[in-house]
Amino acid sequence: WNGKRRGGGTFTGHTIARAIVAAGYQFSAIWMVEDISARRAAEHEVANLTTFLQATIDHIPDPIFYKGPDLRFLGCNRANEEAFGIKRADIVGKTVLEVEFLPQAERLRFHEEQDHQLIEGNTVRREVAVPFADGKIHQMLYSAGAFRGADGEPSGLVGVLVDISALKESEAALAV
Repeated sequence: WNGKRRGGGTFTGHTIARAIVAAGYQFSAIWMVEDISARRAAEHEVANLTTFLQATIDHIPDPIFYKGPDLRFLGCNRANEEAFGIKRADIVGKTVLEVEFLPQAERLRFHEEQDHQLIEGNTVRREVAVPFADGKIHQMLYSAGAFRGADGEPSGLVGVLVDISALKESEAALAV
């Protein structure tokens, strides 16, 4: 709720009440009003930054995903949704073992590799063949790296896939 300060300014407040026993009164309470204006302003800034960062990665044409320290998807970009024929909501909260758009053997390989990455804090880069929603197997450069939080603890993983199918086809044609 919004309140007015004695000096005339306004603030966002939070009220806490506790019932107490007081001699001679049927009902007694202690009320406390806490000014949470700074917290609300910080929450607003975090929401704006989150929206900005999602818009930024949505404009990158390569599939991107990001995971938390439990290796569950926290999100992805629009290119990832389109490549795999999914919506963010389909994968958020799941591990790679639980998604249906990758073959079981690849899911297991990615999960084990990412678990090791998170512990070691390293980055993996390699070529992979990945089935896309268009029904084709795409040759991709896969890069995923672990990141640490401000406290230095493992906080998650960010990955990107770059489609190199056209490059591989050109290399094959030149080799003939």
